[in-house]
This record gives sequence, structure tokens and C-alpha cells, in this order.
Amino acid sequence: MASRELKINPLFSLKTQLCLGAIVLLTVTVAAIGYLLIDQQRRTLRHGLMETVIAQGRSASSGSENVLQSGKAESKLSPFVKHFLANGGHITSLAIIDADGIARGHSEPQYVSKPFEPDLSSLEPISMDDLRDGETLHQSDDAFHFYTPIQNHGEIIGHVSLSYSKRELKDSMHRAFTTTLIVSAIA
Repeated sequence: MASRELKINPLFSLKTQLCLGAIVLLTVTVAAIGYLLIDQQRRTLRHGLMETVIAQGRSASSGSENVLQSGKAESKLSPFVKHFLANGGHITSLAIIDADGIARGHSEPQYVSKPFEPDLSSLEPISMDDLRDGETLHQSDDAFHFYTPIQNHGEIIGHVSLSYSKRELKDSMHRAFTTTLIVSAIA
């Protein structure tokens, strides 16, 4: 009697199924870990940039306090604003407003000596524990917007309105995403 050989399709063998299952499980695990890493990096980078925006705004506030009280604030604040913008990273707009709501220093010279009220109505407010009384932080798609009082001995003598581009955040996110994606693909 001739023995019949049982042929098993290699695609349906237990060994192949276990191997494919392990590959799928490993791929899903690496993808999940990659996603979690990217999300954590995004949150860390965003929070760090918001802290930078707040620090820049407070620095502008403390740096303009004495100048705002002087008799010729506009002529003294113009070089201060230019210097601040040149050294402030990705600051796109800076306004120093006196207690009467008049811009005494501004990154756009045509707004100096004119009433200035930042329009925050279309912006998304951000709540942070780092904000002090009178400070607000908002965001648009392209920038963070920080508004902080200028104080002298506890009295509010003006405000600083600062806009900071999210370009740095987007570039950092892109680099982090690319690096994590490459490492995940290799894994």
C-alpha cells in the first residue's frame, strides 16, 4: 500500500502563522511606542516654548519699566524694541503700552503713539500654572501671544504684548517626528 503524503501549504503552517503574528505584534508595539514618544516630545517642546514666550515677555516688561516712566519713552523704547526683536529669537511682534493704552514702543513704527488694544478674541486661551496675575497666554495656528503687565512698586504702569512664532516648535516637532520614525522603522 502506498502511503499518502499529506502536504501542508506553507502559508498556513503553524510556524508561519506564529511568525506572522509575532511580526504584527512587534510592528504594533513599535508603532505604539513611537506614537507615545512623539506625543511626549510634542508636549515637552510645546511647554518649553511657552515658558520661553513667558520669560521673553516678562523680560521685556522689566526692561521697559524705567523707560516707560521717563519723559521721552517713545524715543528710548524704539531702540529697546529693535534690540529685543533682534535678540529675541522668533518674536514676531512686540508692543509696549502705557497705562492709558497708548503704544509707546512697537515693532511696527506706524503704531507708536496710537491707542493699542490687542485683539485676543479669535485666539485660543492657554491656561498655565506659570502665569501670574494679569498675564494671559493665547495661541493661533502660527504664534503664541503673551500679554503681561508692567509694574512699578505693585502699580500697573503699562503692558507688554508679545507674539512669538510657532515656527521653532514646528521645526523641532518635524525633526523629532523624523528621528522617531526612522528609529521605529529600524526597530
